[in-house]
Amino acid sequence: SDAVKLVLSRGHIPGVQLARLGVSKEKIQDIYPVYPKSFFVKKPVEEFILGERRNKLLFVGRLSAEKGVLLLPEIMRQMDGERFVLYIVGEGGMRSKLERIIDRYDLENRIKLLGARPADMLYSYFKSCDLLVIPSVTEGIAKVALEGVLCGVPIVASDIEPISFLLDAGKGGVLVPPEDADAFAEAIRKLCISQSEREQIL
Repeated sequence: SDAVKLVLSRGHIPGVQLARLGVSKEKIQDIYPVYPKSFFVKKPVEEFILGERRNKLLFVGRLSAEKGVLLLPEIMRQMDGERFVLYIVGEGGMRSKLERIIDRYDLENRIKLLGARPADMLYSYFKSCDLLVIPSVTEGIAKVALEGVLCGVPIVASDIEPISFLLDAGKGGVLVPPEDADAFAEAIRKLCISQSEREQIL
C-alpha cells in the first residue's frame, strides 16, 4: 500500500523476503538489537579458560539442529592431536545427544560444555577465546554473529544468510559451506595460524 511509509525488518532476511514480495526496497529498514555499554564490560570467567594454552574456540547458542551443534564434534575430530579446545556456551534439546557423541569420540578433553551463561557474561567469553565458530544451517537474525562482530572476535561461520550479510560476504570473517566439517577445520587452522589474516578480518 502506498499509505505505508516504512517497514521495519527484524534483521536482514525478512527485508529480503519482503522485497521479493514486491515491497519497495526504499521502504524497508533493517533493525538489529541495541547493546548497552554494560554488555561490553569484561567480567571474570573460569580460571581453566584463562589458563588454557591451546587455541580456544567458542560456540555460543542454543543446542539445536538448526544451529549445527552436531557438526562441532566432527570439526574437532578433524583436528585430532592439534592444539585446539572448544568451549560451548548454551543449552538445548540436543545436549544429551551431543554429550554421547563427545563421549563416543573421546573428546572430553577438547570439548567443554559450559551450559547457559547470563547475557552480560557473553562479552567476557568472546574476549577470552581466539575464535568464534558458527556452524548454523539456518538463521533468523544471526544474533551471535552480530555479537561476535561487535566484540571484535574472528569468526568462522556457515556461508548462509544473514551471516554472510553480517560478515560482508566474508570480509569480516571466514565463510565455509554449511555442514562441511573439513572446510570448518581447515578455515579454523588457517585463521589461528595466520596473524595477518586475523588482523585483516578484525
